[in-house]
Amino acid sequence: MKIRSHELGTEFVGENLKTLRKYYGFKKLEMVDFLNIASVAYSYYETGRSMPLFGKLIKIAVFYDVTDEQLKLPRGILDD
Repeated sequence: MKIRSHELGTEFVGENLKTLRKYYGFKKLEMVDFLNIASVAYSYYETGRSMPLFGKLIKIAVFYDVTDEQLKLPRGILDD
């Protein structure tokens, strides 16, 4: 199986998105509105079924004051 470079490190994005959203007390609908996407699309992000496009990933990273690379880390996003 060939791994494309844009897929490297993306398997943890969904878990980190969910962790951050819950930590800051946001509802999925609030993130959906902020990103201007369908609710099913955001659900796919959090479950790892889909990866946000680069522009959306950057918007999320800026929103949570993290880098797009931190969103891809295998350990918990809130770990020190």
